[in-house]
Amino acid sequence: MLVYVVFLVAILSSVVAAQPYSIDLIAPWRKTEINVLVKEGPSYAVNATIRALEIWKKSFLYASETYSWASPLRNIKLIVYVEGLNDSLSSYDIVIDYVNAPSRGSELGLARFDFDKDKGVINRVEITLYLKYPGGYALMSYDDIYNVALHEIGHGLGLGHTDVNVTVNGYEVMYPYYLGKEKMTPSTLDLYGLVQVFTHSTYRDMPKKAVLPENIELRNILVYYVKVYTKHGSVRGYGRYIWGEVAVVELTDTKVYCKDVGYVFVRWEGTFYSSSPKLVFKVTGNVTLTAVWRPMYRVVVDDAGERREYWILGGEKLNLSLSRFIILSNFTRLRLVKVEPLVVNETEINVAVVRPMTLNVVRVPEYLVTVDTVLFGEKIYWVEKGDCFSPQVERDRLVFGNGTMMVFEGWTPSISECMRIVGPLQFVARWKKMYRVVLKGKTVYVEKGGVLRLNISPVVEELGEGVARGIYAWLVDGREAGGGEIVVEKPMVVEPVYRKSYLAGVCVIGYFGGSVGLNNTWIDNCSKEWLFEGRYVVRSVDGGILGDIYVDSPGTRYIITPMMLVLSAILLIVVLALTLYLRRRHG
Repeated sequence: MLVYVVFLVAILSSVVAAQPYSIDLIAPWRKTEINVLVKEGPSYAVNATIRALEIWKKSFLYASETYSWASPLRNIKLIVYVEGLNDSLSSYDIVIDYVNAPSRGSELGLARFDFDKDKGVINRVEITLYLKYPGGYALMSYDDIYNVALHEIGHGLGLGHTDVNVTVNGYEVMYPYYLGKEKMTPSTLDLYGLVQVFTHSTYRDMPKKAVLPENIELRNILVYYVKVYTKHGSVRGYGRYIWGEVAVVELTDTKVYCKDVGYVFVRWEGTFYSSSPKLVFKVTGNVTLTAVWRPMYRVVVDDAGERREYWILGGEKLNLSLSRFIILSNFTRLRLVKVEPLVVNETEINVAVVRPMTLNVVRVPEYLVTVDTVLFGEKIYWVEKGDCFSPQVERDRLVFGNGTMMVFEGWTPSISECMRIVGPLQFVARWKKMYRVVLKGKTVYVEKGGVLRLNISPVVEELGEGVARGIYAWLVDGREAGGGEIVVEKPMVVEPVYRKSYLAGVCVIGYFGGSVGLNNTWIDNCSKEWLFEGRYVVRSVDGGILGDIYVDSPGTRYIITPMMLVLSAILLIVVLALTLYLRRRHG
């Protein structure tokens, strides 16, 4: 049994071998319809193997339709069966199996041949694909399994190795050392070799090598390129593809912004025409795509320090709605004056954009000025900054029927003729409330909170011989009140209460405290003062009660203190005792 292997080695450089290019040939098949069984294995490995078989089948068709020398390849039929899916035959020409381990050497795959020596043809081929890299336990990738399967299937079809490692557009699949750089496809050398294999009936008359004629270019077939051209932005998905692969070409950005000029994607032109920035298609040939862009311009609107940017397609109109007023707070707003450089003061702006531009919205500040007249309601005004404003009231004096009058005093804050407005402001009218007071029959108006001094005087009129008339109390709205100060909080009638008074005094015998208190009045002991008619409690300076008197006439009233009475009694007793003693002595 003949065994062909593919090795994994490190290749630092790749050089196309000098012509003539040749490939070893193993042996022909006895038939052109070859049944292939792909045995069970990991799904990704089975899929990679099926993909490799599809590429070989597509290569036969493509080469037979493209090159005249390759017409015999159209007769080759690879019929693929998958174990557990459609494995209906009892025997197969090529069987592909998997080993979930690395090989003992450097092999990535093996092809074992069973020959019919009498007829000199291949009878059966068993292919083994290792799923782990040599010397380790890492699983091989989908692409690596695909490449190795492609190589081993080439052996199974009757091809040997070649000393050519690269072609003009890729890597040679039948090179005995695996480079592992990209997904491969059969080359013209491989297909030319298969033409030799399938046009000979026995290996005895088949050449050992197939030499590629010099007029045939050494290249991989079914390799296509997706070329994408764009002046702006970036794109992904271009590059090298193998027939049948799905390409996803997509612009990373459909809008590209520069300083003042940007571009928006419009459509793809070339192999495909589409307005979608993302194209998904199966690659069956070379593809060329060019992105078409449309310019757009930046328009900056500077409105009260707020910068807004708009990107408008060239030639289209900017429709801009501006507010007549911008409310900064409850007390400040900005009024639209004009828009430069358009020199308009409208709130609706429609302008065709053919270049980058900046629109400056000119506004002036206005402040809320509130005039609270208190009595006539509140009025509000919006006043432009710097204007001079003067508040007014309808009348400066109001008399009400309930004995109340309001008099305008001025404004808070105080102003002379007008005030320059530099910010929100509230004027509040100051009114002075006055109450009608009838005092001794005369009417006057007293400010609310004003003070009336009501004096108590025992003498307002002397009647003679120590008798007088004085103001004893006051009647405030009919209720008696003492002297002192009263606060005017409402309209009122105030009248005095008169009473007789006498020039009288008190003399407390045996009291040496100086002053004595008569109710709430203090006088010197044994002196005379004007006193209202009535009863008085006499007190000492320490608060002790010395007695009481009733004043109803002029003159002095006398009070003997209890101590003085005791002393008098003691003195009397002493005198009596002394008298009795003297009588007895002389008797």
